Amino acid sequence: MTDPTPNIPNKSKDYKPYLKYSAMWMQILGSILVFAFLGHWIDRSLCINKAIFTAIFSLLGVGLGLYLGLKEVISSSDKKIEKPSKK
Repeated sequence: MTDPTPNIPNKSKDYKPYLKYSAMWMQILGSILVFAFLGHWIDRSLCINKAIFTAIFSLLGVGLGLYLGLKEVISSSDKKIEKPSKK
């Protein structure tokens, strides 16, 4: 008896790297937006005409986002490199 379903290759493995890196970029973008919003809120709360805290917190968000993104890339590349086992 033959199987009625055709042999469909598993395509989920093809999308895995793209999903991982798109999630990383969303994390970076999210940290920048959260910190920029926080800086804007502080500027408005203190009635500051120039966006000093917005600029400072945006740069902090960029730094934090890049740190988290690079940390993720480095940890994923370390997992790919397998250390030889001692016998």
